[in-house]
Amino acid sequence: MSDQLEVQLSTLRAAREQLFASTLRIGDSVMAVRGVLRELAALGGDGLSGLAPLPLALSPIMERDLEQLQALKQQLDETVYAVENAAVAHFPPLGALLNPSPLTLALGAAKSSPVLVPVALAITPDRYVSVANLELYQTLVSRRDQLAQQQAQLQTLTAAQAELEADLRALRNRNATAAVSAPTPESARLEGELQRVDAELARAHGEINRLQAEVAALNARLDRVAPGAGANLAEIRQLESGTSADAVLQNTQGCVNYIAQRVPIPAILARDAHLWNDIAAEHPQLGITQGQTPLAGSILVMEREHSYADDLYGHVIYVERVDGDTVWVTDNTHPTPVPLTELTTETSSAHLTYLYLPWHTAG
Repeated sequence: MSDQLEVQLSTLRAAREQLFASTLRIGDSVMAVRGVLRELAALGGDGLSGLAPLPLALSPIMERDLEQLQALKQQLDETVYAVENAAVAHFPPLGALLNPSPLTLALGAAKSSPVLVPVALAITPDRYVSVANLELYQTLVSRRDQLAQQQAQLQTLTAAQAELEADLRALRNRNATAAVSAPTPESARLEGELQRVDAELARAHGEINRLQAEVAALNARLDRVAPGAGANLAEIRQLESGTSADAVLQNTQGCVNYIAQRVPIPAILARDAHLWNDIAAEHPQLGITQGQTPLAGSILVMEREHSYADDLYGHVIYVERVDGDTVWVTDNTHPTPVPLTELTTETSSAHLTYLYLPWHTAG
């Protein structure tokens, strides 16, 4: 690729990243405004003059502007992808060849791979969230809003409890001074009100504990598919909005080609199947993390020693979904989802690893 083309592409990528970051910030701001409006309504804001129609007036405007910004980002994504595809057509990457040469086989046996120089980040948002995990992230934001509301309610109830207890103590002191031993209607009212507040406090504590557990679980799910250390978010977003390069699709076969058709795969990864976990570890800019837990949209890498894998190339399998203990998968010989246990009894061993692609795998 010429230096001039690379400079122009870098400029275009930087503009795209800045627009994406702005979209994320505006989206978060819209959610924050919604939370404030809900809190105002909960505090009785609907009864204030001029405030009642505010949520209904703001929502369509915010939604329309956010949709327009997202559409603009999509157009810029498509432009960047078209230019990069044109460049790839002139400078195709090395792929897993249809007829691997002895040198390719030797490199595979030695577990080595070509080196890809990381590209410097144009911009680093606080948190990268792929489209596959956007609903999960929105659920997290909603639960955090609910948690904040419950914590505010807890403070209100705690203050009310302290005030009722003080009033009840003062009343009892006055009654004792006046030699009044029998309960009075006022003391009965305060005791009843205090019992009600105590019950609401208990419920608030329960809700807070539940929401804190949900927020922690949602954060853990997002962290599990977050880009790993050293990730290049510009490359990751490019993969999320694109497809595997034509050179990759044309120069691969079998299970590697099947995965490349299902998921945007960087050219550096499109090697013999058993090398994928090693390449991912050697190229942290891809942000790919690994584990033993199957996740929808993850890639199962089988070493050559695995009983189901090819003894020369290994095997890669796409995880469609996970239903409890059942892992539904597809590959080049099983395009219709089947339980992994129907393909092999070796479902957990040192010979297999799940790859979590931050631009595709669901948390």
